[in-house]
Amino acid sequence: MKASVAVLTQLSDIDKTIHQLRTDKKEIPGQVQDIKEDVIAMKTDLKNAQEALTQAQDAQKLAKEFIQEKLQWAASREANINNLKTNKEFQAVTKEVSLARKEIKDKEEELKTIEEQIIEAQTTLDELSTEHNPRIEELVGELHKLKDHFDGIGSKLNELATQKESITKQIPDARILSYYKRVSEKVAPAISQLVDEKCLECGQKIMPQEQQKIKKGEALTTCTGCKRILYIEEYLNA
Repeated sequence: MKASVAVLTQLSDIDKTIHQLRTDKKEIPGQVQDIKEDVIAMKTDLKNAQEALTQAQDAQKLAKEFIQEKLQWAASREANINNLKTNKEFQAVTKEVSLARKEIKDKEEELKTIEEQIIEAQTTLDELSTEHNPRIEELVGELHKLKDHFDGIGSKLNELATQKESITKQIPDARILSYYKRVSEKVAPAISQLVDEKCLECGQKIMPQEQQKIKKGEALTTCTGCKRILYIEEYLNA
């Protein structure tokens, strides 16, 4: 009996791995999709931050070009002001130059605001880069691992199925194997250790007489709570 239970522990480990692999096969596509969405969201944040910085820098360039052109234009008009022949022309040029000076002043104020926006946009981009880039790299690594694991599940299941068939043949008592299969269809694992007088899986306390049966290995003993096959590690191969 002990030998059969010992083999069942091996069978249980294989079934646990098979169950986990099948669960992984179902869950990995969703996990991959979630990771991809997280990566896209972070890359979008970085792209938006970069675009905000670029737009502010472009606005800065245009503002500086406007100021430079207006300054040159105003200087040119002022240089020729003494060549004007009439008072009317003088007043017109003076008014144009005054208006240009006002436009320059307004644009310089706008330029200050733009430069503040550049600083803010650069700070945001730096912070997002520091936060997102390592995380993106980490998530991409996880994607590769998940893909490799997913691609290998089929061959691993085939290998485990072969091992399971070989181990199953080592259990001479068909009744034990039949009971194990019935329990495994309802709960996993179908076998549990007895630790501190309790079933390790469900916590059910086992009566002393049942504990003695497990120690002696005289009969198959099951948990009264979860119906799992019970064993005590130290007595398993005794």
